[in-house]
Amino acid sequence: IELYNPGSTAVNLTNWYIQRKTQTGSDFSSLVSKTYFENKTIEAKGYFLISREALPDADIVLENLTLTEANSIQLKNSNGAVVDKLGWGAASDCEGACSSSMLENQSIQRKYENNTFVDTDNNSADFEIQTCPSSKARIKSCAAASTDQALGAFFVFSPAEPKINEEIIFNAASSTG
Repeated sequence: IELYNPGSTAVNLTNWYIQRKTQTGSDFSSLVSKTYFENKTIEAKGYFLISREALPDADIVLENLTLTEANSIQLKNSNGAVVDKLGWGAASDCEGACSSSMLENQSIQRKYENNTFVDTDNNSADFEIQTCPSSKARIKSCAAASTDQALGAFFVFSPAEPKINEEIIFNAASSTG
């Protein structure tokens, strides 16, 4: 799972968390708890990687991090508000229609058009399958991508420069698995 900060200031992730809902699940359950985000930040114009493998650029490593071909994940802020959600495949809880499901060595990535990430609150319209997943970088050419990448989801947030007590909206951008 990957987060991205397009702003010009770092964002403190203390008390943020990520939840998952399986295709047959009735409720969301913890995927990445608040404990792991304690005293963590996303640097300005930076990436934050959560991996199930000890990759050199991983900010959090969770060996039991598991996503399947039909899941929903949601990012919640320190107040417990859902700031973004991504569902794929035959997931039961998506923003609008679900995004397509990916295969091995593929990812779901938020579309990038006109120098901005697309977010219409419809997972099917906002995401596309990538055949060259790459952590901590927006790949423009699959030829430049490595095939040995971490399981991931990519989030972009707004406003670009949040103020204290201002709600931050995260947009999921890719998942690999």
